[in-house]
Amino acid sequence: MFVDSGNVGWAALVRNDLGQFVRGISGFKANNLNPYMVELIPAQEDLSWLKSWHVGDIILKINN
Repeated sequence: MFVDSGNVGWAALVRNDLGQFVRGISGFKANNLNPYMVELIPAQEDLSWLKSWHVGDIILKINN
């Protein structure tokens, strides 16, 4: 989060059950969001992507 400019950036990785890289995403928004809300953006994006692939048994880890 870039407090002075009111912008936020985020990134997330998707790994399989062996810990291998599957997908990475990142983004940038011109918005002054709460830091906890920023953590939810990549989680929502990844969960939507996994749902489109009909993936179940998901473990979600968030670093803040």
